[in-house]
Amino acid sequence: MRMYTLRVFSQMLTGTLLVLLSLLSTRVDAEPVTSLRVLSLAEARAQALAANRDLRQAGSAIRGAEAGVQIAGVRPNAQLSLNAMKVRPWAGVGTQYQDSVMRIDQTFERGGKRDLRLSQAGALLEAANADLVDTRRQLRAAVDSAYWRLKVAESAVSVATADRESYTRLLQISRLRFSAGDLAGTALARIEAEAVRASTDFEFATALQRDAQAALATLLAAESAAAGLHTRDTWPEPASASADVDLAAVIERRPDVVAAEARRRAALTQIDLARAQRTRDVTIGVQVERDENHVNSVGVGVSVPLFTGNDYSGDIAAASAVLTSAEILLEQLRGQARGELERLRVRLDTSAETARRYRQDIVPRTEKAHAGVLFAYESGATSVLDLLDSLRALRAVRRSADEAYADFATTLSDWQAALNQDLMP
Repeated sequence: MRMYTLRVFSQMLTGTLLVLLSLLSTRVDAEPVTSLRVLSLAEARAQALAANRDLRQAGSAIRGAEAGVQIAGVRPNAQLSLNAMKVRPWAGVGTQYQDSVMRIDQTFERGGKRDLRLSQAGALLEAANADLVDTRRQLRAAVDSAYWRLKVAESAVSVATADRESYTRLLQISRLRFSAGDLAGTALARIEAEAVRASTDFEFATALQRDAQAALATLLAAESAAAGLHTRDTWPEPASASADVDLAAVIERRPDVVAAEARRRAALTQIDLARAQRTRDVTIGVQVERDENHVNSVGVGVSVPLFTGNDYSGDIAAASAVLTSAEILLEQLRGQARGELERLRVRLDTSAETARRYRQDIVPRTEKAHAGVLFAYESGATSVLDLLDSLRALRAVRRSADEAYADFATTLSDWQAALNQDLMP
Protein backbone atom coordinates (compact mmCIF):
# COMPACT_ATOMS: atom_id res chain seq x y z
CA MET A 1 0.00 0.00 0.00
CA ARG A 2 2.84 2.37 0.88
CA MET A 3 4.61 1.56 -2.39
CA TYR A 4 1.41 2.23 -4.33
CA THR A 5 0.95 5.61 -2.62
CA LEU A 6 4.52 6.62 -3.42
CA ARG A 7 4.05 5.58 -7.04
CA VAL A 8 0.84 7.61 -7.39
CA PHE A 9 2.49 10.60 -5.76
CA SER A 10 5.49 10.39 -8.08
CA GLN A 11 3.23 10.16 -11.13
CA MET A 12 1.34 13.27 -10.02
CA LEU A 13 4.63 15.13 -9.56
CA THR A 14 5.79 13.95 -12.95
CA GLY A 15 2.62 15.17 -14.64
CA THR A 16 2.95 18.56 -12.97
CA LEU A 17 6.57 18.77 -14.01
CA LEU A 18 5.80 17.91 -17.61
CA VAL A 19 3.19 20.65 -17.82
CA LEU A 20 5.77 23.09 -16.47
CA LEU A 21 8.34 21.69 -18.88
CA SER A 22 5.97 22.22 -21.78
CA LEU A 23 5.39 25.82 -20.77
CA LEU A 24 9.12 26.43 -20.45
CA SER A 25 9.77 24.84 -23.84
CA THR A 26 7.40 27.19 -25.69
CA ARG A 27 9.15 29.96 -27.53
CA VAL A 28 9.64 33.23 -25.71
CA ASP A 29 11.56 36.04 -27.39
CA ALA A 30 14.35 37.43 -25.29
CA GLU A 31 13.07 40.19 -23.03
CA PRO A 32 15.04 43.43 -23.01
CA VAL A 33 17.66 43.20 -20.32
CA THR A 34 17.72 46.06 -17.86
CA SER A 35 20.82 47.93 -18.99
CA LEU A 36 21.96 51.35 -20.00
CA ARG A 37 22.92 49.95 -23.40
CA VAL A 38 19.83 48.15 -24.64
CA LEU A 39 19.95 49.30 -28.26
CA SER A 40 17.69 49.30 -31.24
CA LEU A 41 19.37 48.71 -34.59
CA ALA A 42 18.94 52.39 -35.48
CA GLU A 43 20.62 53.43 -32.23
CA ALA A 44 23.51 51.07 -32.86
CA ARG A 45 24.00 52.53 -36.35
CA ALA A 46 23.89 56.09 -34.99
CA GLN A 47 26.45 55.22 -32.31
CA ALA A 48 28.75 53.70 -34.93
CA LEU A 49 28.46 56.75 -37.19
CA ALA A 50 29.38 58.98 -34.26
CA ALA A 51 32.25 57.00 -32.75
CA ASN A 52 33.63 54.33 -35.09
CA ARG A 53 37.38 54.73 -35.48
CA ASP A 54 37.58 53.67 -39.13
CA LEU A 55 34.98 56.31 -39.97
CA ARG A 56 36.90 58.97 -38.08
CA GLN A 57 40.06 57.93 -39.92
CA ALA A 58 38.28 58.37 -43.25
CA GLY A 59 37.22 61.86 -42.13
CA SER A 60 40.84 62.69 -41.37
CA ALA A 61 41.80 61.58 -44.89
CA ILE A 62 39.32 64.13 -46.27
CA ARG A 63 40.99 66.92 -44.33
CA GLY A 64 44.32 65.80 -45.77
CA ALA A 65 42.88 65.87 -49.30
CA GLU A 66 41.49 69.37 -48.70
CA ALA A 67 44.96 70.47 -47.66
CA GLY A 68 46.24 68.92 -50.88
CA VAL A 69 43.91 71.18 -52.88
CA GLN A 70 45.23 74.18 -51.00
CA ILE A 71 48.82 73.14 -51.66
CA ALA A 72 48.15 72.53 -55.36
CA GLY A 73 46.81 76.05 -55.86
CA VAL A 74 49.80 78.00 -54.53
CA ARG A 75 52.31 79.71 -56.81
CA PRO A 76 56.10 79.52 -56.40
CA ASN A 77 57.52 81.87 -53.79
CA ALA A 78 59.76 84.75 -54.77
CA GLN A 79 63.37 84.62 -53.61
CA LEU A 80 65.32 87.46 -52.07
CA SER A 81 69.10 87.35 -52.15
CA LEU A 82 71.83 89.69 -50.83
CA ASN A 83 75.37 89.38 -52.26
CA ALA A 84 78.72 91.06 -51.77
CA MET A 85 81.05 91.15 -54.79
CA LYS A 86 84.65 92.21 -55.45
CA VAL A 87 85.59 91.65 -51.82
CA ARG A 88 89.30 92.55 -51.30
CA PRO A 89 90.24 92.09 -47.62
CA TRP A 90 93.69 93.64 -48.13
CA ALA A 91 92.09 96.86 -49.27
CA GLY A 92 89.67 97.02 -46.33
CA VAL A 93 86.35 95.61 -45.24
CA GLY A 94 83.07 97.44 -45.58
CA THR A 95 80.46 98.48 -48.10
CA GLN A 96 82.77 101.16 -49.41
CA TYR A 97 85.32 98.55 -50.52
CA GLN A 98 83.09 96.08 -52.51
CA ASP A 99 79.96 95.90 -54.60
CA SER A 100 76.63 95.08 -52.84
CA VAL A 101 73.76 93.45 -54.72
CA MET A 102 70.13 92.89 -53.62
CA ARG A 103 68.11 90.68 -55.95
CA ILE A 104 64.52 89.37 -56.17
CA ASP A 105 63.67 86.37 -58.39
CA GLN A 106 60.16 85.16 -59.22
CA THR A 107 59.41 81.96 -61.12
CA PHE A 108 56.40 81.95 -63.45
CA GLU A 109 54.95 78.51 -64.23
CA ARG A 110 53.98 77.72 -67.78
CA GLY A 111 52.14 74.86 -69.43
CA GLY A 112 49.09 75.04 -67.13
CA LYS A 113 50.87 73.27 -64.27
CA ARG A 114 48.89 74.98 -61.53
CA ASP A 115 45.54 74.15 -63.15
CA LEU A 116 46.63 70.55 -63.63
CA ARG A 117 47.67 70.28 -59.99
CA LEU A 118 44.32 71.69 -58.89
CA SER A 119 42.48 69.26 -61.15
CA GLN A 120 44.44 66.31 -59.75
CA ALA A 121 43.97 67.43 -56.15
CA GLY A 122 40.25 67.93 -56.75
CA ALA A 123 39.92 64.39 -58.08
CA LEU A 124 41.77 63.03 -55.04
CA LEU A 125 39.46 65.02 -52.75
CA GLU A 126 36.46 63.53 -54.55
CA ALA A 127 37.99 60.08 -54.03
CA ALA A 128 38.49 60.76 -50.31
CA ASN A 129 34.86 61.85 -49.94
CA ALA A 130 33.73 58.70 -51.75
CA ASP A 131 35.97 56.63 -49.47
CA LEU A 132 34.18 58.13 -46.47
CA VAL A 133 30.79 57.20 -47.92
CA ASP A 134 32.06 53.70 -48.71
CA THR A 135 33.39 53.32 -45.17
CA ARG A 136 29.96 54.29 -43.87
CA ARG A 137 28.35 51.81 -46.26
CA GLN A 138 30.55 48.94 -45.09
CA LEU A 139 30.26 49.99 -41.45
CA ARG A 140 26.47 49.93 -41.66
CA ALA A 141 26.53 46.36 -42.96
CA ALA A 142 29.04 45.31 -40.29
CA VAL A 143 26.98 46.85 -37.48
CA ASP A 144 23.81 45.19 -38.74
CA SER A 145 25.52 41.80 -38.93
CA ALA A 146 27.00 42.15 -35.43
CA TYR A 147 23.63 43.29 -34.07
CA TRP A 148 21.76 40.29 -35.45
CA ARG A 149 24.47 37.86 -34.36
CA LEU A 150 24.09 39.25 -30.85
CA LYS A 151 20.34 38.72 -31.07
CA VAL A 152 20.92 35.08 -32.09
CA ALA A 153 23.27 34.64 -29.14
CA GLU A 154 20.74 36.20 -26.75
CA SER A 155 18.02 33.88 -28.01
CA ALA A 156 20.35 30.90 -27.61
CA VAL A 157 21.07 31.90 -24.01
CA SER A 158 17.34 32.26 -23.35
CA VAL A 159 16.62 28.81 -24.80
CA ALA A 160 19.59 27.24 -22.99
CA THR A 161 18.50 28.78 -19.70
CA ALA A 162 14.99 27.35 -20.01
CA ASP A 163 16.44 24.02 -21.15
CA ARG A 164 18.78 23.78 -18.18
CA GLU A 165 16.07 24.65 -15.68
CA SER A 166 13.67 22.16 -17.23
CA TYR A 167 16.17 19.30 -17.12
CA THR A 168 17.17 20.19 -13.57
CA ARG A 169 13.56 19.85 -12.42
CA LEU A 170 13.01 16.71 -14.51
CA LEU A 171 16.13 15.17 -12.99
CA GLN A 172 14.92 15.87 -9.47
CA ILE A 173 11.55 14.19 -10.13
CA SER A 174 13.16 11.32 -12.01
CA ARG A 175 15.40 10.52 -9.05
CA LEU A 176 12.34 10.38 -6.83
CA ARG A 177 10.67 8.04 -9.30
CA PHE A 178 13.81 5.89 -9.46
CA SER A 179 13.87 5.67 -5.67
CA ALA A 180 10.22 4.61 -5.73
CA GLY A 181 10.96 1.96 -8.36
CA ASP A 182 8.87 3.72 -11.01
CA LEU A 183 11.77 4.53 -13.37
CA ALA A 184 14.48 2.32 -14.82
CA GLY A 185 18.13 3.06 -14.12
CA THR A 186 18.95 3.42 -17.82
CA ALA A 187 16.25 6.07 -18.22
CA LEU A 188 17.60 7.97 -15.22
CA ALA A 189 21.12 7.82 -16.65
CA ARG A 190 19.82 9.18 -19.94
CA ILE A 191 18.11 12.08 -18.15
CA GLU A 192 21.26 12.79 -16.13
CA ALA A 193 23.29 12.93 -19.34
CA GLU A 194 20.76 15.30 -20.90
CA ALA A 195 20.92 17.54 -17.82
CA VAL A 196 24.70 17.75 -18.10
CA ARG A 197 24.41 18.52 -21.80
CA ALA A 198 21.90 21.29 -21.06
CA SER A 199 24.26 22.85 -18.54
CA THR A 200 27.14 22.68 -21.04
CA ASP A 201 24.97 24.22 -23.75
CA PHE A 202 24.14 27.09 -21.41
CA GLU A 203 27.80 27.82 -20.70
CA PHE A 204 28.65 27.67 -24.41
CA ALA A 205 25.74 29.98 -25.33
CA THR A 206 26.83 32.45 -22.66
CA ALA A 207 30.36 32.52 -24.06
CA LEU A 208 29.03 33.12 -27.58
CA GLN A 209 26.92 35.99 -26.29
CA ARG A 210 29.98 37.62 -24.71
CA ASP A 211 31.86 37.27 -28.01
CA ALA A 212 28.95 38.82 -29.91
CA GLN A 213 28.78 41.70 -27.43
CA ALA A 214 32.50 42.34 -27.83
CA ALA A 215 32.23 42.33 -31.63
CA LEU A 216 29.42 44.90 -31.62
CA ALA A 217 31.17 47.01 -28.97
CA THR A 218 34.30 47.26 -31.13
CA LEU A 219 32.30 48.68 -34.04
CA LEU A 220 30.65 51.18 -31.67
CA ALA A 221 33.99 52.10 -30.06
CA ALA A 222 32.42 51.14 -26.73
CA GLU A 223 34.55 48.22 -25.59
CA SER A 224 34.23 49.13 -21.91
CA ALA A 225 30.44 48.75 -22.13
CA ALA A 226 30.46 45.45 -24.05
CA ALA A 227 28.95 43.39 -21.22
CA GLY A 228 25.91 45.69 -21.10
CA LEU A 229 25.05 45.60 -24.80
CA HIS A 230 21.72 43.97 -25.63
CA THR A 231 19.34 44.10 -28.59
CA ARG A 232 15.82 45.48 -28.65
CA ASP A 233 14.54 45.00 -32.22
CA THR A 234 12.62 41.99 -33.50
CA TRP A 235 13.53 40.07 -36.64
CA PRO A 236 12.63 41.82 -39.92
CA GLU A 237 9.85 40.38 -42.03
CA PRO A 238 11.15 38.15 -44.86
CA ALA A 239 11.10 39.90 -48.24
CA SER A 240 12.62 39.09 -51.62
CA ALA A 241 14.96 41.30 -53.63
CA SER A 242 13.49 43.80 -56.05
CA ALA A 243 13.54 42.41 -59.57
CA ASP A 244 13.69 45.79 -61.34
CA VAL A 245 17.03 46.99 -59.93
CA ASP A 246 19.25 48.53 -62.61
CA LEU A 247 22.55 46.91 -61.63
CA ALA A 248 24.62 48.93 -64.10
CA ALA A 249 23.36 52.23 -62.68
CA VAL A 250 23.79 51.00 -59.11
CA ILE A 251 27.39 49.99 -59.79
CA GLU A 252 28.33 53.39 -61.21
CA ARG A 253 26.82 55.11 -58.14
CA ARG A 254 28.59 52.89 -55.64
CA PRO A 255 31.07 54.94 -53.58
CA ASP A 256 33.93 52.46 -54.00
CA VAL A 257 33.51 52.66 -57.79
CA VAL A 258 33.16 56.46 -57.63
CA ALA A 259 36.41 56.65 -55.63
CA ALA A 260 38.22 54.41 -58.12
CA GLU A 261 36.98 56.50 -61.05
CA ALA A 262 38.17 59.68 -59.33
CA ARG A 263 41.62 58.16 -58.80
CA ARG A 264 41.72 57.13 -62.46
CA ARG A 265 41.10 60.74 -63.45
CA ALA A 266 43.77 61.89 -60.99
CA ALA A 267 46.23 59.47 -62.58
CA LEU A 268 45.31 60.71 -66.04
CA THR A 269 45.94 64.28 -64.93
CA GLN A 270 49.27 63.19 -63.45
CA ILE A 271 50.40 62.19 -66.95
CA ASP A 272 49.50 65.63 -68.30
CA LEU A 273 51.29 67.21 -65.36
CA ALA A 274 54.42 65.16 -66.04
CA ARG A 275 54.35 66.19 -69.69
CA ALA A 276 53.83 69.81 -68.68
CA GLN A 277 57.22 69.69 -66.94
CA ARG A 278 58.74 69.84 -70.44
CA THR A 279 57.28 73.32 -70.81
CA ARG A 280 60.01 75.53 -69.40
CA ASP A 281 59.17 77.78 -66.49
CA VAL A 282 60.58 81.30 -66.65
CA THR A 283 62.29 82.98 -63.74
CA ILE A 284 62.57 86.79 -63.86
CA GLY A 285 64.94 88.60 -61.54
CA VAL A 286 65.36 92.27 -60.63
CA GLN A 287 68.40 93.56 -58.78
CA VAL A 288 69.80 96.74 -57.31
CA GLU A 289 73.61 97.09 -57.17
CA ARG A 290 75.80 99.60 -55.35
CA ASP A 291 79.44 99.48 -56.47
CA GLU A 292 82.64 100.47 -54.69
CA ASN A 293 82.39 103.95 -56.10
CA HIS A 294 78.96 104.38 -54.48
CA VAL A 295 77.18 104.32 -57.82
CA ASN A 296 73.76 102.66 -57.79
CA SER A 297 72.48 100.63 -60.75
CA VAL A 298 69.52 98.42 -61.60
CA GLY A 299 69.61 95.09 -63.41
CA VAL A 300 67.11 92.64 -64.86
CA GLY A 301 67.65 88.94 -65.58
CA VAL A 302 65.74 86.04 -67.10
CA SER A 303 66.50 82.35 -66.61
CA VAL A 304 65.03 79.12 -68.01
CA PRO A 305 66.02 75.49 -67.34
CA LEU A 306 68.02 73.55 -69.87
CA PHE A 307 67.00 69.91 -70.26
CA THR A 308 70.52 68.64 -70.51
CA GLY A 309 70.01 65.68 -68.15
CA ASN A 310 66.32 65.16 -67.40
CA ASP A 311 63.61 65.43 -70.02
CA TYR A 312 60.99 64.00 -67.60
CA SER A 313 60.56 60.78 -69.61
CA GLY A 314 60.76 58.79 -66.38
CA ASP A 315 58.05 60.91 -64.73
CA ILE A 316 55.77 60.38 -67.72
CA ALA A 317 56.39 56.62 -67.71
CA ALA A 318 55.73 56.38 -63.95
CA ALA A 319 52.48 58.34 -64.30
CA SER A 320 51.40 56.06 -67.15
CA ALA A 321 51.99 53.01 -64.95
CA VAL A 322 49.87 54.56 -62.17
CA LEU A 323 47.09 55.19 -64.70
CA THR A 324 47.19 51.56 -65.87
CA SER A 325 46.89 50.36 -62.28
CA ALA A 326 43.99 52.74 -61.62
CA GLU A 327 42.15 51.53 -64.73
CA ILE A 328 42.63 47.89 -63.75
CA LEU A 329 41.41 48.59 -60.21
CA LEU A 330 38.32 50.36 -61.53
CA GLU A 331 37.52 47.45 -63.85
CA GLN A 332 38.08 45.01 -60.99
CA LEU A 333 35.78 46.90 -58.63
CA ARG A 334 33.03 47.06 -61.23
CA GLY A 335 33.28 43.32 -61.75
CA GLN A 336 33.31 42.61 -58.03
CA ALA A 337 30.31 44.89 -57.47
CA ARG A 338 28.29 43.14 -60.16
CA GLY A 339 29.21 39.71 -58.84
CA GLU A 340 28.36 40.77 -55.29
CA LEU A 341 24.97 42.12 -56.33
CA GLU A 342 24.12 39.00 -58.33
CA ARG A 343 25.09 36.71 -55.46
CA LEU A 344 23.25 38.80 -52.87
CA ARG A 345 20.10 38.87 -55.00
CA VAL A 346 20.01 35.05 -55.09
CA ARG A 347 21.01 34.72 -51.45
CA LEU A 348 18.40 37.23 -50.32
CA ASP A 349 15.61 35.41 -52.14
CA THR A 350 16.76 32.06 -50.74
CA SER A 351 17.20 33.27 -47.16
CA ALA A 352 13.85 35.07 -47.24
CA GLU A 353 12.10 31.89 -48.34
CA THR A 354 13.92 29.85 -45.69
CA ALA A 355 13.04 32.30 -42.93
CA ARG A 356 9.43 32.38 -44.12
CA ARG A 357 9.19 28.57 -44.03
CA TYR A 358 10.60 28.38 -40.52
CA ARG A 359 8.23 31.08 -39.29
CA GLN A 360 5.09 29.83 -41.01
CA ASP A 361 5.61 26.08 -41.29
CA ILE A 362 8.57 24.34 -39.65
CA VAL A 363 8.43 25.86 -36.17
CA PRO A 364 4.61 25.62 -35.78
CA ARG A 365 4.60 21.99 -37.01
CA THR A 366 7.46 21.03 -34.69
CA GLU A 367 5.74 22.65 -31.71
CA LYS A 368 2.53 20.82 -32.59
CA ALA A 369 4.40 17.50 -32.87
CA HIS A 370 6.05 18.09 -29.50
CA ALA A 371 2.71 18.85 -27.90
CA GLY A 372 1.44 15.48 -29.20
CA VAL A 373 4.43 13.63 -27.73
CA LEU A 374 3.93 15.41 -24.42
CA PHE A 375 0.25 14.44 -24.33
CA ALA A 376 1.13 10.85 -25.20
CA TYR A 377 3.67 10.70 -22.40
CA GLU A 378 1.20 12.08 -19.89
CA SER A 379 -1.24 9.41 -21.04
CA GLY A 380 1.36 6.69 -20.61
CA ALA A 381 1.46 5.95 -24.34
CA THR A 382 5.16 6.77 -24.85
CA SER A 383 8.41 6.69 -22.91
CA VAL A 384 10.45 9.43 -21.30
CA LEU A 385 13.14 8.81 -23.93
CA ASP A 386 10.68 9.75 -26.67
CA LEU A 387 9.88 12.91 -24.75
CA LEU A 388 13.58 13.77 -24.47
CA ASP A 389 14.04 13.21 -28.21
CA SER A 390 11.08 15.48 -28.92
CA LEU A 391 12.47 18.20 -26.66
CA ARG A 392 15.86 17.98 -28.39
CA ALA A 393 14.25 18.24 -31.80
CA LEU A 394 12.22 21.27 -30.68
CA ARG A 395 15.32 23.04 -29.35
CA ALA A 396 17.26 22.28 -32.55
CA VAL A 397 14.47 23.64 -34.76
CA ARG A 398 14.23 26.84 -32.74
CA ARG A 399 17.97 27.39 -32.91
CA SER A 400 17.95 26.73 -36.64
CA ALA A 401 15.05 29.15 -37.02
CA ASP A 402 17.02 31.90 -35.26
CA GLU A 403 19.98 31.20 -37.55
CA ALA A 404 17.66 31.44 -40.57
CA TYR A 405 16.19 34.74 -39.34
CA ALA A 406 19.71 36.12 -38.73
CA ASP A 407 20.90 34.97 -42.14
CA PHE A 408 18.02 36.78 -43.83
CA ALA A 409 18.50 39.94 -41.71
CA THR A 410 22.24 40.17 -42.45
CA THR A 411 21.73 39.36 -46.13
CA LEU A 412 19.10 42.08 -46.35
CA SER A 413 21.54 44.55 -44.80
CA ASP A 414 24.32 43.44 -47.18
CA TRP A 415 21.94 43.84 -50.13
CA GLN A 416 20.96 47.36 -49.06
CA ALA A 417 24.61 48.26 -48.49
CA ALA A 418 25.55 46.86 -51.92
CA LEU A 419 22.85 49.08 -53.40
CA ASN A 420 24.21 51.98 -51.33
CA GLN A 421 20.83 52.39 -49.64
CA ASP A 422 19.80 53.48 -46.14
CA LEU A 423 23.21 54.72 -45.05
CA MET A 424 21.75 56.81 -42.28
CA PRO A 425 20.00 55.19 -39.32
